[in-house]
Amino acid sequence: MYKELCCYDSDLKKQEIIKSCFLSIHKDFNGFCVPEHFLSSVREFMPQGTVLAAPIDYPKGFSSSQAKLHSIISCIRKGANAVDVVLNKNICTEKDLDKLSENVSAYSNLCKQKNCSLRIMLEYRLYEDPDFVYDLCEICQECGADYIFVSTGSIADDIYDHLITAKIVEEMLDIDIIYNADIWTPEQYEKITLSEVFGVRIKKATAVTNIFGVL
Repeated sequence: MYKELCCYDSDLKKQEIIKSCFLSIHKDFNGFCVPEHFLSSVREFMPQGTVLAAPIDYPKGFSSSQAKLHSIISCIRKGANAVDVVLNKNICTEKDLDKLSENVSAYSNLCKQKNCSLRIMLEYRLYEDPDFVYDLCEICQECGADYIFVSTGSIADDIYDHLITAKIVEEMLDIDIIYNADIWTPEQYEKITLSEVFGVRIKKATAVTNIFGVL
């Protein structure tokens, strides 16, 4: 299973970010995700073949498509080889699917030109209709998304609801889903592993040591 450590906490200092980066490497994680302004600080430490990702317009996704494209370019220049683009909630709730397709296609085309993975983030708990969540994911896949997060991880979540949504989308669309919510214990991690979802994002260094041990 793909494993990634994410450090979005705005209170973290540079040395704490670098320490978390080394922890992810020591624990054989496949990826590390940090805000744009930390990319330059950690890219030199990332082993070849690992993912260095950055969030785009996290967590609400309200910025314009053009602003997101500029952010993608900036992150790639600073060393990111994957970007996590949050879908615009207003476009989704208004069901302006043509606009959504246009936006995601633009992100995808840019990422392909720059050899960068496009990972789309949406928030399944905002939508009452599970079929609509599936429709959003299908559009993202058709427009070139490489991976999908069905949650931004910024809203309190239920591990089973999240996994059920992730697995339904993953199996029906044949696209890789990364589980993205707070987990703190080995028992929670085991449930995710048993679900056989493609990947998991762990959001704090302390959670990594809780789950995998200090050594």
